[in-house]
Amino acid sequence: GRMFAGILIMFAQFERERMGERRAEAQASLRKQARWGGGSPPYGYKPVKSGVGFVLVPDEKTGPIVGEMISLLLAGDSMNEIARKFTSRQIPAPRMGSRWHADSISRILRSPALAGYVTSANSGEDAKIVRGGDGMPVRFTDIPLADSQTYEKVQAAIGRLSVGRVITRHDAAPLLGIVKCGECDRPL
Repeated sequence: GRMFAGILIMFAQFERERMGERRAEAQASLRKQARWGGGSPPYGYKPVKSGVGFVLVPDEKTGPIVGEMISLLLAGDSMNEIARKFTSRQIPAPRMGSRWHADSISRILRSPALAGYVTSANSGEDAKIVRGGDGMPVRFTDIPLADSQTYEKVQAAIGRLSVGRVITRHDAAPLLGIVKCGECDRPL
């Protein structure tokens, strides 16, 4: 009886692992097809039914907020200034909060989703832009919140805000703030 129970447990464990693999494969397939696989959409977008699945389109409520963020940043406002302005005007923050934070604005403006690019993860530093069979970035919308040129201007503006803001610790590595990534030009 114990041997049979052990065999059943092994099969259940195998099936559980395989379910996770199938889920990951399905998410990767949906991203390659520029379809939304679920979860929280990037701020400024909403999922809309299209055929057998969902696609992301600009949200009529939060999309203009992102547009204003871009305008304020390109006009020279810092992330903290933008957060203060939005909080004082009682613009609803992501996740239905009432207070905006510079980190939230930074995450929204740094995201490749701003330009409509599909990423390998919903968000975060490890999110990479998904490329199609032709090597070009896959877009989930034909109408992104920011075109490619505006997206590049936003990234450059964020980079300028970050220059000179390295805080050196007494036990920090000697090349901290000096060595930068060859791909994204961010500090290593």
